[in-house]
Amino acid sequence: MLLKKQEQLVRLDEIVKTLYELCLGRHSGILYIFTNMGHGATISLSEGRIIDIAYLKSRGIEAVHMMRKVTAARYIFKQDLSLSDKQPNQSDYLPADNVIFCKLGMSVSFISCAPKRLGGEIKKILVVDDSPLSRKVILNVFARKSYDITEAQDGFDALNKLEQSVPDLVLLDLILPKKDGYEVLSTMKKSEALKNIPVIMLTSRDALMDKLKGKMSATDEYLTKPVQADDLMEKVKKYLG
Repeated sequence: MLLKKQEQLVRLDEIVKTLYELCLGRHSGILYIFTNMGHGATISLSEGRIIDIAYLKSRGIEAVHMMRKVTAARYIFKQDLSLSDKQPNQSDYLPADNVIFCKLGMSVSFISCAPKRLGGEIKKILVVDDSPLSRKVILNVFARKSYDITEAQDGFDALNKLEQSVPDLVLLDLILPKKDGYEVLSTMKKSEALKNIPVIMLTSRDALMDKLKGKMSATDEYLTKPVQADDLMEKVKKYLG
C-alpha cells in the first residue's frame, strides 16, 4: 500500500519529519528515498522502529553518515506488514531511533517534543580497539540502545577522536598499536577536558599484575575479554545510567 508520495524535491529535514511521523504512527514498511544526485536509499521500519538503513553500499549507522550529504530528494513510503516481525540486523550496528534522527540533522527542539518516545540527552561512548571484530561485538551489545558510538582503531586515532568530540565514557582496549591503552589513559588524565571521563579497560590480559597496573593507571573498571554483554552493560549503566 502506498502511504505517502512526494513528487517534488524536498529537503532532507522534511523527509526526516515524515520518518519521525511514521515512527510515532508505529508503521511497518520501507521509506524509499531518491536523491537529487541520482542515488537511492531505503529505511526499513518495524512497528515504528527503524530496523535497517541502506545507502551507497553502506548499511546501518554508516549509511546515516553518508545521507547527511543529501540536500534534496523525492520519497515514497510503502507499507509492508511482514516487516513487523523482522528483527534488526545485528551484523550492522543500528543505534536507537533518537540517535538516528540526531545524526540526520534533526534539531534538539524537535526531538524534545516527544520525550516519552525519544528520551533525553544522548550519551557518547568512544570504543577503542584495534580488532574490527571486537568493535563489532561491542557495537552489537549497544544495538537499539540510546548511545552515540564512535570507534577508534589505535591509540593515535583514539586521541584524535577525543580532540574532536569529548565522550561521556571510553571503552579502551589495553593492547593497541602506535599507543597502547596505558599511554592513552595517561594522556587523558593529564588533560583538564578529559581527566574526569570514566574509562573501562577491555583486555585479554587477566593476570593480577595487569589488573593492578590498570588500577594504578586510574582506570575506572577492568573487564577481561571475551566480555560478557550483561557485564559490559552493567558497567556502562553504572556511569551513564
